[in-house]
Amino acid sequence: MAQYPNDDGRQRLIPEHYTPGYARYVLLASSPHSFGHLLRALLRFLELQASGRLNIRVQTVPTLEERIQSLAQELQDMILDYTLLIEPTTVNITDRYQPPWQLSVNRRTRPLVAEHYYSTSTFSDMTRLHDLQQWLDRIPAEYVQMIENVEFGVRNMHDAKKWLKIYTRSLEQHWGIVLAPGVLRAWFKKHKRSGSPSEWVYVSWKDAAALDDREMRAESFYAHSRPWEGREVTL
Repeated sequence: MAQYPNDDGRQRLIPEHYTPGYARYVLLASSPHSFGHLLRALLRFLELQASGRLNIRVQTVPTLEERIQSLAQELQDMILDYTLLIEPTTVNITDRYQPPWQLSVNRRTRPLVAEHYYSTSTFSDMTRLHDLQQWLDRIPAEYVQMIENVEFGVRNMHDAKKWLKIYTRSLEQHWGIVLAPGVLRAWFKKHKRSGSPSEWVYVSWKDAAALDDREMRAESFYAHSRPWEGREVTL
């Protein structure tokens, strides 16, 4: 082993071999006192080396949203269609109604999911129109504008005409829906006097509200906001 004496006669710590990140040091001492001194110097040196070279790396695991956003747009759209978009269906509006969980995933996907959900679903209240009205008042105004299909039922024509008057007055005031030919129509089950099978017929809101209860025994009554393509039936 090579010797590395100092000019002043003291021993010191000298690197014998060095490679990137590692070093081999040789302790040269001629007495126990000098050896202890060199040992303390070595410890201080190693502490300095450790503190100078210690790099703490905190590796964060990317979230699911970050992973999806890193994909190509085509794959993102496929994932959105498969996992978040809700199939068109009839949604029963009751006092226990809860919005689908897909609307609460994150702020980025909420507008896309909401537009698809409210524009393709049919929202139905066949028991209590009060639930439907409360639900429409409760959801955000921008979601109300997306709704295309709403249906509700009443037990008789007297109730139907009462609700017709209420809804025709409030549709434009509260929800911005303007009544016009082909925009909003009613359909109900008509019982023919001749005894022939009953049939479903379409009439305008105005004609339905003017019907005589004695002439029309309606079992069901619905309101649809989706335009009906066809000839208006006058009774």
